[in-house]
Amino acid sequence: MFLIAKFIAHVILGFFLGLVGSTLLLPPKLMGFVQISAGLFMLATAARIAELHPIFRYAVATPPRWAYKFLRRISNPAMLGFFTILMPCGVTQATMAVAVASGSPLLGAGIMGAFILGTSPIFLFLGAAVLELLKRKAFSYIAAAVVVGFAILSINGGIG
Repeated sequence: MFLIAKFIAHVILGFFLGLVGSTLLLPPKLMGFVQISAGLFMLATAARIAELHPIFRYAVATPPRWAYKFLRRISNPAMLGFFTILMPCGVTQATMAVAVASGSPLLGAGIMGAFILGTSPIFLFLGAAVLELLKRKAFSYIAAAVVVGFAILSINGGIG
């Protein structure tokens, strides 16, 4: 129930992020700049995950304290999954930027939906073990490499 609700919430979020991107009516060069910026943000996120330098810990927006307090009080797995949109991690934030840059509500929904589907196996099979794995440098480097791949795709799309 947690993952299904999380998927639904992120598809809805992606739709609205794409809608926001579609209303911006940015010229192609500026839209390319936005997409390149999203890619650079993802590179900074990858550097934070890999702990390349302390400066990269600022490459993530921290959710407000009320979001932490609100989520701590939820015990229903479906509601908790739905409200995970209140506490996006750096990789999710980078994906949200790509959804905005898509300029399309349907594409934004698809981007966020694909992101959740792609990350769901981690949540399903590893659960709390992910926290332990992230303490290991090798896993952090693998996670960072995946984010770098998405960043390169985003930057390449912005250049083209």
